[in-house]
Amino acid sequence: MRGIGPAFSKRIVNYRDKLGGFIHVEQLMEVYGMDSARYQDIAPYLFIDSAAIRKIPVNQADANLLEKHPYLNWNQAKAIFNYRQQHGAYQNIESLKSVHLVNDSMIEKLMPYLDFE
Repeated sequence: MRGIGPAFSKRIVNYRDKLGGFIHVEQLMEVYGMDSARYQDIAPYLFIDSAAIRKIPVNQADANLLEKHPYLNWNQAKAIFNYRQQHGAYQNIESLKSVHLVNDSMIEKLMPYLDFE
């Protein structure tokens, strides 16, 4: 495809794997080096397979696993882990709002990637 060579393709695949899969095609704009012109060129050829999303078991994951997700940094991952250690398992996405380093926009982005069972 024009504008997407082997190196950039690898970058897209690596980011997809870190995320656990793409939920929206617009997430390609988060890939390092993606600009709006390149995105507009390839957008008509993109599709999402939401069945391929890999979820993080938030009630079993340690801070190291959580921190590997691109939407979380070390401090946020540690806060999520520590809160669970102190207060017990998370029941749902709403229960993450009790973690002081997690805000509503982050929860919205993370929601498809977390499993609470």
